[in-house]
Amino acid sequence: MHAQNAILDELRAAPELFEGKVDIGINPSLPFFNSEGKKITVDEAMKTLRGGGIRIVPFVEKNTDVIKAYYLQKRTTPDGKTIPDPLWNTGDQVDLSPYIQSGLIPYSADELRGKTLVFNFWFIACKPCRDEIPELNELTKEFSNDDVLFLAFGLDREEAIDSFKKKLPFTYTTVPESRRLTSALDIFAFPTHVIIDPNGTVKFYQSGFGPDSLNEMKEIITTSLQAQH
Repeated sequence: MHAQNAILDELRAAPELFEGKVDIGINPSLPFFNSEGKKITVDEAMKTLRGGGIRIVPFVEKNTDVIKAYYLQKRTTPDGKTIPDPLWNTGDQVDLSPYIQSGLIPYSADELRGKTLVFNFWFIACKPCRDEIPELNELTKEFSNDDVLFLAFGLDREEAIDSFKKKLPFTYTTVPESRRLTSALDIFAFPTHVIIDPNGTVKFYQSGFGPDSLNEMKEIITTSLQAQH
């Protein structure tokens, strides 16, 4: 048996661990394994996720929220065909009107028209979500005078988010209690970032926050703004 597969099999066999579809805060310091069971870097994992057709399976310590590792599992049908991600992928044209009409995105179509949209999906107990906030605040500062709307859809209640922001300021506009939206978009890994240009095209979709994410997001936002002129 391949050595890397042995590591993955050991994780699966560990009695204190289980594979589960839970809300995952992606910690880049933990090990990642691809669908063949090979250990990969966090950058390789982020690139694989952006390619679509993959879901993250966490190995979680029983009776705790402690994640020990991540496995990138192919979304496949019983006959082995890859299932594409059900909703947003980079390059897709998206229609936000169902989410606006249902109140899941608390803005009107007129308020969003002509803007580059930068979405963040997060929750307070997610350490990687908290760790990236200072860098995300840099984005809002750099593009504060532009037609960019930064929205952070949190899973927590409004009071909890307000209390949290007093300790750690977060300059995105926060939208509390957004679990219905994350479920509708099949988002279970956090943080997840999405950038949509004014034409409704997804220009960036990433779960997790790698070392180059901030610069990549800056470049994509800048390109989106330049295309408007």
